[in-house]
Formats: sequence, structure tokens, C-alpha cells
Amino acid sequence: MKASRWISLITFLLCVVLFAGCGGGKGGNGGLTSNYILNLTIEPKAGGQVLLTPSGGEYGKNTEVTLTPVANEGYEFSAWAGLTGMK
Repeated sequence: MKASRWISLITFLLCVVLFAGCGGGKGGNGGLTSNYILNLTIEPKAGGQVLLTPSGGEYGKNTEVTLTPVANEGYEFSAWAGLTGMK
């Protein structure tokens, strides 16, 4: 086989592998559910809590969630840390 045919064949196979999971039911994400789970860690634990609006912690795709820090007495909210802006 010529080199150009090998390149075409390899490119085709890579496309098949990469896009095999795209499509199908449930929102076109390869059959996976469209829900996302929001996990939060508060340091120190006695420092307070984070209110989620809407509440729950598990959300559908494109759901906007507002996080509100509430510090316990003697503590003060400092900053968000970790992964942010994930889409």
C-alpha cells in the first residue's frame, strides 16, 4: 500500500474510535446521563457551610447553580479554591 493510503486508513480508524461514543440517545453524549454532581469541601469543617441554589448537589446539564458561603461565628469567608469555571 502507498503511504497516502495508510495515512487515510489510520485517520479513518482514529475518527471512528474518537467519535464512536458521540451520538445516540440521552442528549448526544454517548448514552451517558446528563447529570453532574457538585462536591464541596469546607476547610476547616467548623468554619461554616456553603448554600446551593437550587439545593440538591446533583444537576442537569446547563443548570446554573449559585454557591453562597456562610461563615460560622468567629470565622470569615476567605476565598474559593480548586477547580473553577469547568464547562
